Amino acid sequence: MALLGLLPLAAQAQNLPSEGPIDSDFTWTEKQQTMPTAGGRDAFSAESMLVITATNPASILDKLAGRCLTLGEQDPDGGNYSMVGTCTLSDADGDQIFEQIESTAGDGKAKLTGGTGKFEGITGEYRFTNVYYGSPSEDVSQGAGHKQGHYKFVR
Repeated sequence: MALLGLLPLAAQAQNLPSEGPIDSDFTWTEKQQTMPTAGGRDAFSAESMLVITATNPASILDKLAGRCLTLGEQDPDGGNYSMVGTCTLSDADGDQIFEQIESTAGDGKAKLTGGTGKFEGITGEYRFTNVYYGSPSEDVSQGAGHKQGHYKFVR
């Protein structure tokens, strides 16, 4: 009986192409904590929330909500920074994609490191750009960006 319960998940995964493009736009809101360090830079940790939509209909990253936890160093004005982090992207069904990211001053790269449900076995890499739009309140930043790369399923 338990095997029958897994059949819908297997069918969902088979509906996704075994590989394809990542070509998506995203918006983000970030809450950051900082503290001064030697050399006039600030250490920071941040939690970001994202909304991701495909710009290419074949992109696997479409209609996803994301949460990222990052840490890094930046100039006190936030303009020059470097950071690393991890993200969890979720679709409306609750299936997830996991990724590792790193970025320096708006340009970054990411690796898809796995997933759940229909995204189980996903791997991939992409580059992203990131633009800061403003701060609607203290310690909160918002912006947008673009992700472009390739994914495949390892099954």
